[in-house]
Amino acid sequence: MDMPASAPLDGFIFDMDGVIVDTEMIDHRIQCEFVRAVNAAHGEPSDEAGFASLVGASYAALDRRLRELTHCVWSEGETHRRFVEFDKAQRAGLDYAALFRTETVNVLDTLRLRGVATAVCSSSALAHIEEVLSACGVLDRFDVVYSGENVPQSKPHPQIYLNTLAELSRASGEEIRPERCMALEDSTYGIAAAKAAGIGLVVAYEETRVPIDQSQADAMVHDMAGMQRMLEWYLGSFHEGE
Repeated sequence: MDMPASAPLDGFIFDMDGVIVDTEMIDHRIQCEFVRAVNAAHGEPSDEAGFASLVGASYAALDRRLRELTHCVWSEGETHRRFVEFDKAQRAGLDYAALFRTETVNVLDTLRLRGVATAVCSSSALAHIEEVLSACGVLDRFDVVYSGENVPQSKPHPQIYLNTLAELSRASGEEIRPERCMALEDSTYGIAAAKAAGIGLVVAYEETRVPIDQSQADAMVHDMAGMQRMLEWYLGSFHEGE
């Protein structure tokens, strides 16, 4: 995809689950139900308070936490295999287009108009990211789509963001500097990763239905319309100051 002219903002990086699509609650429910089912089958109690640590976890971290929360009844590999089967069954027939936050298109249009490079930076597997974005009709709207499966440690480690920035720089043909970028995240891990990578403005997409600490974000929006207003204010303020 050809990059438009330069802009006051070098790049805008989106998380996917819980941001572009309203899936964080679904993901969390499936993970919790898996833990409860395994523990019930083995006569073990479930640490409900520990469920909060599952939100926004990378696949590797999720496997470790699921194993811990199920009292290590299986190896990490076996826990992963069984959860993948459980997750697949739970998601059968899930309509991602219906979960798409359609105002995302307006945000993308504004960014495109102002020549801002865009990326999706998600801990999910690339195949899943592409499936979801394709179902929502926006896969080709991003300059870069980057998956946490490409790094040894995904969020909250900053490497996934640093690699995304490097890919954006290659796509645009010029350096995309983290301090001149925005990130839109919802999870504690995602916010921490963006901050650690030096992203200039980390915005939290407010989530109150699952236990997420979003206090380390620089700003918060309640919906994509709010993100659009914030973006227009920022770009407008910059333009007026030129």
